[in-house]
Amino acid sequence: MMHHESALLLSSCLVVVSCVPEGGGAEDDEAGESGTQTDSEDESSSEEESGSESESGSESESDTDDPGPEPSTLSLSFSAIKQFDFEWTASPGADFYRLLEQDDGPFEQLGEDLEQTSLSLTMPLHAKFGATYVLQACNGDGCTDSEPLVVADHMIEAIGFFKASNANEGDGFGGAVAMSADGGMLAVGAPHEDGGDPQNDTGAVYVFRLDEEQGWIQEAHVKASNPGQNDRFGLRVALSADGMVLAVGAGLKDGPEGEDSMGAAYVFRRDVQAGWEEEAFLRASNGEGGDYFGWRVALSGDGETLAVSAILEDSAAKGIDGDKTDNSSPAAGAVYVYRHDGGDWTEEAYVKASNTGAGDQYGESVALSGDGSMLAVGSILEDGGATGVGGDEADNSAEDSGAVYVYRRDEQTGWGQEAYVKASNTDAGDVFGTVVALGAEGDVLAVSAMHEDGEGAGVDGFDWDNSLDFAGAAYVLRRDEQMDWAQEAYVKASTPGHGDFFGWSLTLSGDGRWLAVGSVFETGGAKGVGGDDSLSGASTAGAGYVYHDLEGEGWVLESYVKATNTTSDQGFGMSMALSHDGAVLGVGAGWESSGSQGIGGDASGNGMEGSGAVYLY
Repeated sequence: MMHHESALLLSSCLVVVSCVPEGGGAEDDEAGESGTQTDSEDESSSEEESGSESESGSESESDTDDPGPEPSTLSLSFSAIKQFDFEWTASPGADFYRLLEQDDGPFEQLGEDLEQTSLSLTMPLHAKFGATYVLQACNGDGCTDSEPLVVADHMIEAIGFFKASNANEGDGFGGAVAMSADGGMLAVGAPHEDGGDPQNDTGAVYVFRLDEEQGWIQEAHVKASNPGQNDRFGLRVALSADGMVLAVGAGLKDGPEGEDSMGAAYVFRRDVQAGWEEEAFLRASNGEGGDYFGWRVALSGDGETLAVSAILEDSAAKGIDGDKTDNSSPAAGAVYVYRHDGGDWTEEAYVKASNTGAGDQYGESVALSGDGSMLAVGSILEDGGATGVGGDEADNSAEDSGAVYVYRRDEQTGWGQEAYVKASNTDAGDVFGTVVALGAEGDVLAVSAMHEDGEGAGVDGFDWDNSLDFAGAAYVLRRDEQMDWAQEAYVKASTPGHGDFFGWSLTLSGDGRWLAVGSVFETGGAKGVGGDDSLSGASTAGAGYVYHDLEGEGWVLESYVKATNTTSDQGFGMSMALSHDGAVLGVGAGWESSGSQGIGGDASGNGMEGSGAVYLY
């Protein structure tokens, strides 16, 4: 983990001998911290689902005064997908073994006591660089510890590599990703996929599922019921928490009378027996050519509320349910909220900015809370010069600085605006609101500004230096018990660079404690997790940065994440998704060019330019 200061530099097969671990720090109750057992000879050992919340074993410390058995020699290797494969030598006199982990806290036992000499666990790779492991050999006289094993390998072998089953040049698979709460369902958009049609860029979505018997499989290749040329179906995707409802945006789809780029959105529902079926085809109630309805989509965790944006919609209305027919504010943008009433999807609200302005592109980003009662909307070309929350909305002194609007739905009174949010360091051209994300409870908000120019690095560094054009930044805000929003963290890359576009993508775990940010034009040449972020030479390779909200410490940089096959022009970090507990991370690279198809294929070479890929950590 990047905030750990010590590590044994070990190769992909890690071997250790005997020593006593030192505990310390506060106990960490993070989901996914202790991994998921997947392969054990001990049938009594607890098994947990990949990506679901797990409870670590009891806190354990060694007693060096006890005459325990001889120490074992512990080794660790990695395998796909997300597997840590532990093995250890049998210790003469040992009756059982315990595997301990230290990760943001004291040593804790993983699972139960073991009789075998191997154990495979599913791990959150992005959270385990720098984690420490100890194997205790135990009998009635006590336990003897192996020497601590620190993960300093980049875990390339364990990273999942996903391609479309019909991967083709230029499809852009990975341009959008979405994940179920447990991390066991993954939806991937390929907006330029042609599907064998004579038309170009109709687009497609691929749904992958973690099967208990088969592991990860592609479950569905999803197409629109009415595909058209240049629809870009799959440009945006969203999944409900249970993975049973899928929303897809097709922002460039032409209208019924041939209106250019009116846009559309689709809703699909999964039936366990029948599979995926299209449930709804949606158009804006005031749709016109060039509105780009479907540019962004967001789905509540319960799958009952849908938000769809139209970034170039022209109405001059303000607030909720204003005049849709007034087209005097070109490209102002709008958001439409739909509710599922058990059968149909019906429009519940027509949402505009409280300070609507021409060209603001309100709706560039949208997010919903788990129950659909909180909505966040980004407006990247808004010109407000205010800073922080609740500033002067009429101050247009910072062109294209960007803003975010937060709304709350009251079951009695409907939707109302709760907050007008600006960056703490508002500046012209920053495009604050590039991406927005809400935690499931709706009380944590993450916002990116991919054109922000600050030179500061890491979390809460200096924000006054504008010497790195388009380096990018992210911001985390939290709502308190009085319903007031305040900025909690100003987040930068560990090594910000000119034109990196940090914040092109952003995702927040449902529990609000994990944040991942994509930087598609980053030039680092490292591979896997925890590589050297000072390396260069891979233009537009892209990178991901994972941050963790630690109790007592706040937000810290957890890991620097790269592709397994880093090369120039991959666009790694174009899209990102996290499970509810942060234990599963998916990263899209829509420009990746390897020639394989399906899951776990050959990631080398450039035989299929721009086909795209997704990586699972």
